Amino acid sequence: MLANFDRATRRCHANSHATRKNEGLTGVDGVGRETDSEALRTILNFVARPANDCCAAGRASGMIRAMPTSERARSVDTTERLLAFSDGVFAIVITLLVIELTLPHLQNPKSTSDLFDALWSLRGRFASYVICFLFVGNLWMSHANFFRVVTRTEPGLLVLNILLLMLVCLQPLVTTILGEYPENPGSVLVFGTLFTATSAVFVPMSWYCHHRRLFRPDVDPVRSRRGMRIVTVMGIASLVPLAIARASPSLAMTCYVALILGYVAVQSQFRVQPTTISNIEPVNVR
Repeated sequence: MLANFDRATRRCHANSHATRKNEGLTGVDGVGRETDSEALRTILNFVARPANDCCAAGRASGMIRAMPTSERARSVDTTERLLAFSDGVFAIVITLLVIELTLPHLQNPKSTSDLFDALWSLRGRFASYVICFLFVGNLWMSHANFFRVVTRTEPGLLVLNILLLMLVCLQPLVTTILGEYPENPGSVLVFGTLFTATSAVFVPMSWYCHHRRLFRPDVDPVRSRRGMRIVTVMGIASLVPLAIARASPSLAMTCYVALILGYVAVQSQFRVQPTTISNIEPVNVR
């Protein structure tokens, strides 16, 4: 920041001197004072910024500088390894979902009607594939957005992340069950149980990072707390389809699709508000 201020000061003096030289008024005091005033106004516009932006930037950089160099490097390395491992698990799981989409053997390989009949018989598996793909994809987006605002990792957060990945790895099995028996209430109950358990892991992860101060200082705290409350409410709401799964499995699955779309909408609650110079409004100094 001091380097930027120094560059701005030199730039303003250079512009002031160039203005005087071009106008041939370098030695005129009136014009010199006016040009100096303009230079001073430009410098003050650069350094005059809201106090909360300065405090947020100071806290963000201060927390990192306060850590020892070795601890800081170890924390960054642990976070990167956690994200790399998690992304690998999500990539494998989401690829395994498509394995169950195998076409049955055709009695007449040249018959178009037999081919479309075989594809139609896979409608349950296609539906389960799409729903589970959206669910795992949403989990990955939630995971990526969540750790985007986390400054460092701790053992407790690593344990919760491993628990999340363990539940995610069960998704291909549940996809197979749901695709084979789409109208069976038991298959919907199995999917709903995994849906609720996997989504619920983000609740203790959010509260853990909140109380351990692992979130970035420039995250809007009001928006963050609102997002955690919404996630908690939606986690409780995911129990409703479990209650109606026996009476109407198709309605229960429709509710789960709506919940997945709702989770996508909640992602904006963990938005970072960076402190950039472009957001600073200039102050006129007279």
